[in-house]
Amino acid sequence: MVVSFFMALLADLVFDSAATMRRSFDSEMSRYMEQRGVRAARPNHTPAR
Repeated sequence: MVVSFFMALLADLVFDSAATMRRSFDSEMSRYMEQRGVRAARPNHTPAR
């Protein structure tokens, strides 16, 4: 039971870190493109039910 708790904690940390890195990369790319005068169209997301 303790091992599964630590595995879940580790998985949470890893996936949270990956999500943070992706958000950081996306914001850096957006800033880079705006500095170059390229305006990327925002993706149209369908709202979840």
